[in-house]
Amino acid sequence: APEVPNAGPTLRSGCRIGAGAVLLPEVEIGAGAFVAAGALVTTSIAPGMLAMGAPAREIRAIGDS
Repeated sequence: APEVPNAGPTLRSGCRIGAGAVLLPEVEIGAGAFVAAGALVTTSIAPGMLAMGAPAREIRAIGDS
Protein backbone atom coordinates (compact mmCIF):
# COMPACT_ATOMS: atom_id res chain seq x y z
CA ALA A 1 0.00 0.00 0.00
CA PRO A 2 1.30 3.51 -0.78
CA GLU A 3 2.43 5.62 2.13
CA VAL A 4 -0.01 8.40 3.01
CA PRO A 5 1.64 11.68 4.10
CA ASN A 6 0.48 13.31 7.33
CA ALA A 7 -2.11 15.82 6.12
CA GLY A 8 -3.32 16.91 9.56
CA PRO A 9 -2.25 20.06 11.42
CA THR A 10 1.14 20.20 13.14
CA LEU A 11 1.04 21.34 16.78
CA ARG A 12 4.37 22.51 18.19
CA SER A 13 5.43 22.36 21.85
CA GLY A 14 3.46 24.49 24.29
CA CYS A 15 0.83 25.73 21.85
CA ARG A 16 -2.74 26.11 23.13
CA ILE A 17 -5.95 25.64 21.17
CA GLY A 18 -9.21 27.15 22.42
CA ALA A 19 -12.51 25.24 22.53
CA GLY A 20 -14.28 24.90 19.21
CA ALA A 21 -11.32 26.09 17.12
CA VAL A 22 -11.07 24.51 13.67
CA LEU A 23 -7.61 23.79 12.22
CA LEU A 24 -7.49 23.06 8.50
CA PRO A 25 -5.16 20.30 7.26
CA GLU A 26 -1.48 21.10 6.77
CA VAL A 27 -1.39 24.24 8.96
CA GLU A 28 1.29 24.54 11.63
CA ILE A 29 0.70 26.09 15.05
CA GLY A 30 4.04 27.38 16.32
CA ALA A 31 5.58 26.72 19.72
CA GLY A 32 3.86 28.70 22.47
CA ALA A 33 1.18 30.10 20.14
CA PHE A 34 -2.42 30.53 21.31
CA VAL A 35 -5.43 29.95 19.06
CA ALA A 36 -8.57 31.57 20.51
CA ALA A 37 -11.84 29.70 21.01
CA GLY A 38 -13.92 29.42 17.86
CA ALA A 39 -11.09 30.46 15.52
CA LEU A 40 -10.91 29.08 11.98
CA VAL A 41 -7.22 28.55 11.21
CA THR A 42 -6.58 28.48 7.46
CA THR A 43 -2.86 29.42 7.49
CA SER A 44 0.03 28.60 9.80
CA ILE A 45 0.49 30.58 13.03
CA ALA A 46 3.97 31.77 14.02
CA PRO A 47 5.51 30.76 17.37
CA GLY A 48 4.41 32.88 20.35
CA MET A 49 1.51 34.57 18.57
CA LEU A 50 -2.14 35.04 19.58
CA ALA A 51 -4.50 34.20 16.70
CA MET A 52 -8.26 34.74 16.59
CA GLY A 53 -11.13 35.19 14.17
CA ALA A 54 -12.65 33.45 11.18
CA PRO A 55 -10.41 33.24 9.30
CA ALA A 56 -7.85 33.44 12.10
CA ARG A 57 -5.33 36.28 12.01
CA GLU A 58 -2.25 36.81 14.15
CA ILE A 59 -3.25 39.63 16.51
CA ARG A 60 -0.13 40.15 18.59
CA ALA A 61 2.76 38.38 20.27
CA ILE A 62 1.84 36.76 23.57
CA GLY A 63 3.18 38.89 26.42
CA ASP A 64 2.73 42.18 24.55
CA SER A 65 0.51 44.81 26.14
